[in-house]
Amino acid sequence: MKEIKAIITDLDGTLLDSNKQVSEYTRHILKKAKENGIQICLATGRCPESVEYKLSEWGLKGLVRFILAMNGSVIYDLQEKIKTDYYLMDGEELISVVEHFEDLPLIFQVLYGPGRYTSKITPEWIRRTKMFGESLIQVDIKEFLKNRSMNKFFMIFDEKDMPVILERASHLKNDRLYGFPSGRDCYEYVDHRISKGFAIQKLTQYLGIDLDNCIAFGDAGNDIEMIQSVGMGVAMKNGSDEIKKVAAYQTEYSNNEDGLARFINKYLCLTKKDRL
Repeated sequence: MKEIKAIITDLDGTLLDSNKQVSEYTRHILKKAKENGIQICLATGRCPESVEYKLSEWGLKGLVRFILAMNGSVIYDLQEKIKTDYYLMDGEELISVVEHFEDLPLIFQVLYGPGRYTSKITPEWIRRTKMFGESLIQVDIKEFLKNRSMNKFFMIFDEKDMPVILERASHLKNDRLYGFPSGRDCYEYVDHRISKGFAIQKLTQYLGIDLDNCIAFGDAGNDIEMIQSVGMGVAMKNGSDEIKKVAAYQTEYSNNEDGLARFINKYLCLTKKDRL
């Protein structure tokens, strides 16, 4: 195995447990990794502002330098306070996406700065946005999209309706957009050139390291390109069948059992014991 110089991890379902927290043991292992000269990077569908806001709560402030946000369309260097956007989507094109799906029982959402703009507010999304550290604003989604450019656009629905969403999405013919499920109840669109894998390539070029010297962890469909792009791609035990098929490795434990930290410690031998 090549020397690992960077650890890139998804958040929800991967680094975070079901309570959206980072355990003491996981923080301990990530601190050991950083002390050994390894960069700790987060790759997420969330906006960079909300992730930065949560770092102190997670006990990761000072451990993480780079946030690969919006599924790879934003790279935020926390040390230099530089945020770089890549390949935004035109709002007019996204209006056509709304029109393609609007007869189905779903909610349209966009992240714009620290705000989550939504076609409908529900108690569940009030709870989730508080958890994410975001503000939730209801808008006429078509009017909101006019004359704006977006990093990502997504649809929320009952998870039982995923087959219907996938079937409908297969009929949307737009080569400039890339659509994919990013969770059991979410389907997203980004520019066709964007993925977490794209962001990792940009990051490694900036750091002057090779993709083979990176290890990446994920659990869902929006992590596939990231998992495939690095030298050691790891699917979580609790991950989807889709990502497990493409990952070279799989954790022995879930995100609620310190699966990521245990894997890192086992393969990088950061401490003598598997647990504190």
